[in-house]
Amino acid sequence: MLKSLLTAVFILCFIHSNAQIGSEYKNRRIRSAEQIKKLKEGALFFRLRTRDVQVEYLRKYGRHDEADKIEQKRYNMNVNIIDAFNQYFSFCPVYFFYSKDSKYVRQAQFDSLVFLDSGLVANPAIRPNPTYYCTAEFGTVKADTARFYGGTKIIEGEDGLEERPVYTTGPDAGFKAIIIQSDQFIQLVKPFPFYQRTFTATPNRKRIMGFARKLNAALFEYFDTV
Repeated sequence: MLKSLLTAVFILCFIHSNAQIGSEYKNRRIRSAEQIKKLKEGALFFRLRTRDVQVEYLRKYGRHDEADKIEQKRYNMNVNIIDAFNQYFSFCPVYFFYSKDSKYVRQAQFDSLVFLDSGLVANPAIRPNPTYYCTAEFGTVKADTARFYGGTKIIEGEDGLEERPVYTTGPDAGFKAIIIQSDQFIQLVKPFPFYQRTFTATPNRKRIMGFARKLNAALFEYFDTV
């Protein structure tokens, strides 16, 4: 009797857990579909890093050669990002800003936000006012610990062949990528194609061009399915 009761409780818990997982996955699919549609009609704000704090520290102690190298390397990286997205990204308009202005993006204070032209020069004439926007940057993908029901598979158990549930999880964390985030810089989640892996934090110009092209293709591909 007790064994039957425990079995029934286990089955009920299993069904309830699967229902919750399935509901969360459905909600994610709905939310991601809405996000990709809105982004297609909106804009992408790309955050560029400057490493100003490190440069100022080096200059403070007279290490100007090191500071110059860091500034030049970061300048080249940022110019390459802008060139790549201007040439190979057409899913939606992209606008570029320095990380020091992130608070204005969070608050949608576009009048206070300084956007950059292709030469990294602040251009007051660049004044987007989208009804919806996401942010993007080079960064590190964070863990997505959610588990989703992915169907069943047949495996060989103690009593012969058994049908068991299969679960999928989000991407592993810790790798470098171009990441698409919310307007509050919160990483989006699957099934939205929110990242393009870069394998390094400082890829060269040719690779950045390829990454922009691949991200663009992934967004169009997903958009065509919703």
